[in-house]
Amino acid sequence: MKCCVLCFLICISFLATAHSRDEIALVIKCDGNAQYRQSEQDWNKLGIGKRLEDGDEIKTGKGAQVTIVFIDDKSLMKIREESQLILHGKREEKNIIKKIGQQLGQLWFKVTNQETQLQVETPSGIAAVKGTEFYSLVDDLGNTTIIGISGIVELFNSLGRVQVGPSQTGKAGKKSIPVVEKSEESMDWGTDSGTLNELEIEFENENGEKKTLKLQYK
Repeated sequence: MKCCVLCFLICISFLATAHSRDEIALVIKCDGNAQYRQSEQDWNKLGIGKRLEDGDEIKTGKGAQVTIVFIDDKSLMKIREESQLILHGKREEKNIIKKIGQQLGQLWFKVTNQETQLQVETPSGIAAVKGTEFYSLVDDLGNTTIIGISGIVELFNSLGRVQVGPSQTGKAGKKSIPVVEKSEESMDWGTDSGTLNELEIEFENENGEKKTLKLQYK
């Protein structure tokens, strides 16, 4: 299934005021069968406009794709079909320290702020990121593959660490030292283009004031 690039405009002042403390991200695109749950409760259908909180678990079915935006800095994450992850976010003033527990599947990230702290934790390693674009893949055996598009991603586990740059691929297994090599093939499903759409999400802040979050996306 062809995936779409996301182009958006967010009123940043609304993001700073119109959320609860536990909210860390917003679903802005959802195609196909995707579900979420909190703390091992029942699974619920995921859709556009869903506000995601610390501890939310997401899984996608065959042919599905989900795009979320983190509400502190507008960083993006796309979740491809047949993937599963847990979102964790700890708020420090206006920033959110993000930890993505990727259990299976494929993710694409575009981190927009050099000061953003984001880690992707997999069964075989941790990818630490600041201001970069990359893909993170976890297979059925828990092996991790990081494909660098821009910036630097540090991939490490208890056996060692490597830095993955643009056009490089880092790999790690549960019992193997991380390695880095030149990428033999490129991925582009995270940055495909499409039709421009607009989405408005209404929030109410702690003072009872209604605010509107406007998104333009493809």
